[in-house]
Amino acid sequence: MKNKGFLAFSLIIVSVIASGWLMIHSLNKAEDDAELINSLGRQRMLSQGMAKSILGYALAKSSYQSIHVRIDTLNAYLTKMRKVYTETMLTAAEKNEITLSRHPKLDDYTSFPYPATFTRMVNEEYQSFTGLSVDIIAENPINPDKKLNTPLDWEANKFLKNNPGKTFTASIEKSGGLDLLFYTGDIATSEQCLLCHITLQDRELHLGDLLGVRKYVVNFSDNFLLGKQELEPSLEEYESLLSVFKKTLAAVKEGGAYPTDLKGNKNKTVAPISDHEVQKKILEIEHFLKGFVRSTEELISADVNSKKYRNSRRLILSLSNQMRNSSDDLVTIYTNIAQRNQQQIYGSVIIMGLIIILIVFITAFSLKNSALLEKKVQERTKELRKLVQSVEQSPICVVITDILGTIEYVNPTFTSVTGYNKDEILGENPRIFQSGKTSDASYEDVWNTIMSGGTWQGEVQSCRKNGELFWASISIAPVSDESGAITHFVSMIEDVTELKRSTEAIKEREERLNQALKGGDLGFWDVDVQSGNTVVNQRYADIFGFPLGVLEMDRSQWIKCVHPEDRDRVLERGEEYRFGKIADYEVEYRIVSSQGEIIWVVSKGTAVTRGDDGVALRMVGTVQDITQRRIMEAALTESLERSRLILESVGDGIFGLDIEGNTTFVNGAAAAMLGYSEKELTGVSMHHKVHHSHPDGTPYPSDECHMRAAFMDGKTRQINDEILWRKDGTNFQIEYSAVPILKDGTLLGAVVIFRDITSRLQAEHDLRDKLDELEKFNSVAVGRELRMIALKKEVNALKIQQGEKASYEIAED
Repeated sequence: MKNKGFLAFSLIIVSVIASGWLMIHSLNKAEDDAELINSLGRQRMLSQGMAKSILGYALAKSSYQSIHVRIDTLNAYLTKMRKVYTETMLTAAEKNEITLSRHPKLDDYTSFPYPATFTRMVNEEYQSFTGLSVDIIAENPINPDKKLNTPLDWEANKFLKNNPGKTFTASIEKSGGLDLLFYTGDIATSEQCLLCHITLQDRELHLGDLLGVRKYVVNFSDNFLLGKQELEPSLEEYESLLSVFKKTLAAVKEGGAYPTDLKGNKNKTVAPISDHEVQKKILEIEHFLKGFVRSTEELISADVNSKKYRNSRRLILSLSNQMRNSSDDLVTIYTNIAQRNQQQIYGSVIIMGLIIILIVFITAFSLKNSALLEKKVQERTKELRKLVQSVEQSPICVVITDILGTIEYVNPTFTSVTGYNKDEILGENPRIFQSGKTSDASYEDVWNTIMSGGTWQGEVQSCRKNGELFWASISIAPVSDESGAITHFVSMIEDVTELKRSTEAIKEREERLNQALKGGDLGFWDVDVQSGNTVVNQRYADIFGFPLGVLEMDRSQWIKCVHPEDRDRVLERGEEYRFGKIADYEVEYRIVSSQGEIIWVVSKGTAVTRGDDGVALRMVGTVQDITQRRIMEAALTESLERSRLILESVGDGIFGLDIEGNTTFVNGAAAAMLGYSEKELTGVSMHHKVHHSHPDGTPYPSDECHMRAAFMDGKTRQINDEILWRKDGTNFQIEYSAVPILKDGTLLGAVVIFRDITSRLQAEHDLRDKLDELEKFNSVAVGRELRMIALKKEVNALKIQQGEKASYEIAED
């Protein structure tokens, strides 16, 4: 019996050892398969993560670029507006002796604002409905309230002195948020402005000189740190994810090490997978990856919102989805391979189990304690099968503790997630990986729940062995014996750090987008062109006068709001963009709000989805209320027209000459007197056109011309004895003033004001003739009277000689 028992025992030992070796080998293979499946499954997330990272980078870049373009556009508009105002209104003010003022609204008499004052007044109105702060400051301003104040003001002023045509940018922290500062040069662009500054500041200035700086302030973000991150986006996350993706794909294709974590700190080696379907799918993913990387490089190098930029962005989204789908297919293929391996493991386990059971049954007939041995073998086999099938291969951490919380078991996934191996963690309490971020009250709630027989679920911030924090989704359930007494607790732990980060990042980007729309006072719309379903934000609803909270609508509701006179034009523009006839969708039009108010808006949009035929299926965009801008433009146009009418109402002829003697402008009176149109006289040599000859027809050399002399020596001329020649070849007498135009001592030309004096000269000539005639008549009358006196004296003398009395009495003077 002892020999039989020894033999039976020996057979059992050999079988157990062989079974154990086979089990360990199989478990290692299963663990490798599970790890590889987990890494291949991670490829799906990586494809989306790379797209999210690069598109986030591009969005951050475009956000800043959009603001910069907006500032450049406004700056150009202010420059043009100021130049036109200076050249028209100041001339009118000077002719009509209207005072210039820094505070025209406070004056109790008629006054015109200085150009800088007028610009600030416009800026104040602009800021009231855009939120964009604009100011004009200077090192030596005419207005003492507008000096350079901050170190940034002085730094920008120094930069713009050397680079007047460029923009100085900076960012500052303000009330916990981030403000963007843009400085541009306030340049002298007109003679009137230049002469005014020279007079008021008593300093030498020239056209193109820096009079001051324009300071634009934009609130970029309410959170300073987040704003800085958006201003200086990084590709580090994208490059890290791309590296993990490539290494994993290469290892599966050709064999070698692949990362088991996203940081690439841990690696595992795998033999090349020779399965034909796997290799074919890998080639497909590599093809998509090459296109994805190429599109990413094109997106980074392209100008924001260019055609190349939009095409790259569309390809990135499409290729990332294709990589995700192909990676999902690869996981499915390899999962089927792993399942076949598992079936082999199960078969091996069953065979070895049957062998052991057979030996046990045989031994049962030989040994008195065979029943007890069989029971123990069955219990151990059952426990081993449970661990192999449900725990060891689980991608979720499994922790089993006793009733006091002492850890009795952890699966391999726990080790890869927390960094603790079994030897370090067994016998410890789960408190070892607590982060300290969770309150004692929360842990007390966990303990009360599981001790009462309930299951606790929640998210807790935990700590890895290396001190790194991670978010864990935990489910803890009690295990009871046959009597219902709790003997153990089983915890299922899943690392959800990346999921939580992705969720928070999406929320953060949505918030930044909303803040950007809010800061730009922009309404947002998202329309499904086929169904007409439209989603809008609250600002959009406010502009159109929709009731509070109405953020979903049908496209037909929008069409009804468009002004009837603009509706056909707006719809035609949309159809042209939808079918690809035009590259950009931007249109200005009027709407009639629900309150009956007419509002001007500008709408911009882009197609985010197009069909195979290229027709836009879904579009998103913004809308902005530009009513105040339209009103301001209309007022400026009216002001310019008024100035033109003032100039045209002057009866004297007026024209300007540049330093070459060519005409820069001609008023209507001058053109009419000369018989030309204003267009015929503008840009030509005025001397050769109308001042070329003397009255007798002899040439009038240009170097003797008094008009030319005014802009040659800088002295004013007053001439009243020259002529101008009409288009029909006749001439007329004029008197004129030629006044030089100076800037910083430099002669730029002259202004000539002339008057037709033909009628006046004719009247003077007629008067002289009448006076000559009167003089002749007077001379004759006086001579005759003297002769009569002489004759009377002779008669009186003869009478007296004859002794007679004188005949005439002659008065002696």
